[in-house]
Amino acid sequence: MCGVNVMAWNGEGIEKLEVLQNRVGCLALDAPKWTAVEAVRGDLGWSLFSESVIKAVLNYKVKIERMEIKNWVKQIFEWNLSESLWKNICWGHARKLKIQKTDRIGRCIFQ
Repeated sequence: MCGVNVMAWNGEGIEKLEVLQNRVGCLALDAPKWTAVEAVRGDLGWSLFSESVIKAVLNYKVKIERMEIKNWVKQIFEWNLSESLWKNICWGHARKLKIQKTDRIGRCIFQ
């Protein structure tokens, strides 16, 4: 899942990837196609693909926010912050998980 944290995934794309992940899991375990998805994921130790994407995106956003301003990734992030689709996706994930974050002044950013 290299690079998944910087890509703007939509729900349809994630669902397709989860279906593919389930098929690969069945093939890896040589399980029949009617095997429960939960059993395949449990045996392989996998979580939902959507959970992995959300975790990776939010962890990367925190990593960028902690960078020094002289880092070019941080500069681009700050410059593009107001118009970024990726930022809106991050905020959507945080709202879905009911994560609250405050800015440097103490105002609530996520509710």
